[in-house]
Amino acid sequence: MELSTRDQDGLPKVNCSLKNDQMNLDLILNLLHHICLRPEDGAVLIFLPGYDEIVEIRDRILHDDRRFADYPESAGRCKPGMCFCLYSQVQFENMTEFQVPQLQRMPLQSIDAMNPREGLTDIGHHLADLSIEPYLGKMVLCAIVLKCLDPVLTIACTLANNDPFTLPTQASERKAALLSRKWFSATTFSDHMALLRTFQAWQKACCDGWERSFCQKNFLSQATMEIIITMRTQLLGQLRAIGFVRARGRSDIRDVNINSENWPIVKAALLSGTYPKLAQINQESYAISDCGQTPISLHLTSVLNQPHYKTSPAAHGKAHTQIQTLPTDWLIYDELLKGNKTATIRCCSLVSPITVAIFGGSARMPSSVLQMATDAGGLQDSSDSEADEDPSMLHLARLKINDWIDFQLESETATLVFQLRQKWHSLFLRKMRFPSKPTMAHEEATISALVSVLIAEEQAVGLLQPAGIGHRPWPMVAEGSQEISSWRSSSSRTSFSNQ
Repeated sequence: MELSTRDQDGLPKVNCSLKNDQMNLDLILNLLHHICLRPEDGAVLIFLPGYDEIVEIRDRILHDDRRFADYPESAGRCKPGMCFCLYSQVQFENMTEFQVPQLQRMPLQSIDAMNPREGLTDIGHHLADLSIEPYLGKMVLCAIVLKCLDPVLTIACTLANNDPFTLPTQASERKAALLSRKWFSATTFSDHMALLRTFQAWQKACCDGWERSFCQKNFLSQATMEIIITMRTQLLGQLRAIGFVRARGRSDIRDVNINSENWPIVKAALLSGTYPKLAQINQESYAISDCGQTPISLHLTSVLNQPHYKTSPAAHGKAHTQIQTLPTDWLIYDELLKGNKTATIRCCSLVSPITVAIFGGSARMPSSVLQMATDAGGLQDSSDSEADEDPSMLHLARLKINDWIDFQLESETATLVFQLRQKWHSLFLRKMRFPSKPTMAHEEATISALVSVLIAEEQAVGLLQPAGIGHRPWPMVAEGSQEISSWRSSSSRTSFSNQ
């Protein structure tokens, strides 16, 4: 089909306005109407990326015009057909010859699912039994050990599907949709919290019989929410089948949810799975970078990018107010979207530095990651002049998780953090090797210490703890209600800071 000069000149603007991750349903309907007006008999088969798009197309088709839905009598006969491919020329030119295999899209060694000899570890074998992406599966496995399964299971199943929040075309509606997402985040600086509380509110609406109105009011996809609850039920059944969740006694649904009300513990499980999807804010330039030192920015839909958090004027004349007001420098994210010049991260949550120090990086690390001050004074790789200029460095130690995650803190604190990190990973690896064995007393003490430390540090940096996040899903009432434990820090701790 030949395009006029005017149409060719307007193509770049059209391509820039289109989003590759969103379907143009109006275009599909117009094409479907065009096909039905053709004189040839036959059937129409539409390939769509997911159930959500199928439901939206179905809802838009008029019920009194069955040409769009019914298969004619000639369906199934072999005859020449016609194919309509709904992608732009720019998209076609950027397509690779072959798709990247699923195993190569996620570095399995970074989540300890594969050893250096490319064999599956104990974690890898369990991840192979779960019908979910490996990094999401590790989130769930960590949540079982940390006893915060329900909220992490909900978040993991939500991340495995399309974003349940829709993005309207009207500017006023787009603003309302962003405000709805921000409201569900409950001022926790977390997109993951928004997903969790949205699911809980939707289930309550289902029990009250107004789920469709709830989705329309909050710009949610009803089809996506239905997929999430189905996947959640399926995944919980798989966890029961491989022995991580029992019907009664220890490791039953009550036991694996003792800490579900503690948001810092939930984020620790999220970080264990998302690593190395970790970013840090530079407080001098207010720039965000990941482990590859790639400059990135927050996605437009992230609650961290909303005006709600812009509570102070920009310093040094920089237009990064929302970054400056964030209470911590570390954040996890679910997806990095690369463009021609910039990269953005979506579905982000702030985490405390100590959460990164304990749960970030590989499970098996040598003792050399902890570098104590030498007898001569100062850190091993610090110059004498630096130690002379800053005497406080004589009492600092370095906890170097990798070339990027590097903390300097007091020697005693560094030792305690390193020991707690070692105990956690030892506990997690043992649980992966023997999932049916009950947790021993000293392992319960390790989990209790993690709960106390993480809650205290999140409070120290100013991150809020919302209530009700550990609420059991409504359709699973028969499995028993969750026991919520209230943890209080009995002693004040010095804020764990990254220097």
